[in-house]
Amino acid sequence: MLGINTKPTLLAIAVFIVITLIYSTFEAESDGFSLIGFPLTFNKYTEGKIDPSDIGLAHIGFNTSNFLLDMLVLLVFIWGFNFIWIKFLKKNIVHEIDTHRKCLRFTSSHPYNGVNSFTTVLSPKGELKKST
Repeated sequence: MLGINTKPTLLAIAVFIVITLIYSTFEAESDGFSLIGFPLTFNKYTEGKIDPSDIGLAHIGFNTSNFLLDMLVLLVFIWGFNFIWIKFLKKNIVHEIDTHRKCLRFTSSHPYNGVNSFTTVLSPKGELKKST
């Protein structure tokens, strides 16, 4: 099962918002139409004069079905970004850390009262060794 991670999810939402803004048009102020939505337009409005009989033909307003379909596309974006994150990026990062690391070393020193510093080494076999 594919888990959901915060970083790729937020990245997918940000990319989706940017794409939506790029494909939207904001021309309502100049007697045009403002169209918002990706890939389907879910909001269309104008500030220009329209004959009341043509309002039905222009499909002005909020379209709930297109909005829900756009949210479905967003879920696919989120799933795709998480899939790429888990299958490719995260695996490569962990593999790179494991191949370049011979052991994990923790060094600690206490600045008060002249306490000596010490180093704890975790070997690849999982053995803890403490040296002063």
